[in-house]
Amino acid sequence: MPKNDEFEARRRSRQREIKRKRRKRNFMVFCFFLVVTLVVLCFTVFFKVETVKVTGSDIYSEEQISSASGITGQNMFRLSTSRVEDKIRETLPYVDSVKINRKIPHTVKLTVEDAAPYSYYINNGKCYIASKKGYVLEESSAGANELIRIECSKVVCNVGKKITIVSKKEQKLVDELLTVLEDRGIPITAIDVRNPAAIKINVGNRFEINLGTKDYLTKKIAHLKGMLGSIEPDKKGTIDLSMWTPENSQGSFIKK
Repeated sequence: MPKNDEFEARRRSRQREIKRKRRKRNFMVFCFFLVVTLVVLCFTVFFKVETVKVTGSDIYSEEQISSASGITGQNMFRLSTSRVEDKIRETLPYVDSVKINRKIPHTVKLTVEDAAPYSYYINNGKCYIASKKGYVLEESSAGANELIRIECSKVVCNVGKKITIVSKKEQKLVDELLTVLEDRGIPITAIDVRNPAAIKINVGNRFEINLGTKDYLTKKIAHLKGMLGSIEPDKKGTIDLSMWTPENSQGSFIKK
């Protein structure tokens, strides 16, 4: 009998342990589905944007930016900064960037930075002014001589959209030139990459420079920096670096 009692006690103990584990598993499954349900509700039903506050712009009003964003009524946790930027820029092209700050339960703050004219492109006889990020700010019939003129074989320009340089090689070359020239502190006024064998730039409306091909581009710009520093401030002319190589590090200056 004692053995039967001991066996029965172990059996009941195992059954209690099985029930305990089953309750624990069921509780964990319940918690999992509860969390999933709450997350789904947070991204669908709860936290709808009711109030939009805007700061930072000196060009557009709070009402203009709030309306252009189109985020009222949307779920605040599903907002994408890049999509909000693009949406606003379609209507208000001088918006450069937007930061989103969510304040639970129903308020979103948009911190806006205005874009500044940086360069311009000529397309089908029209002048398109662009920001430093490459977005078209406006079409201008008056021109933009104080900005950097960028000439490429073919570009697509739409206000509020990013400039599209059709040739990827030309796009890469323009980006590299702008970066290197800015790093060297050279006041660039024009870039022409339409001929890959005769890349041209203009500096300060004083010098026309022929860089030749893109070979040794960074070193050519470094050499150009030295040449510009040695030319008298009142002089203008043409600089030829088209034949420059590490073995033939010569450049010519022809005064106007």
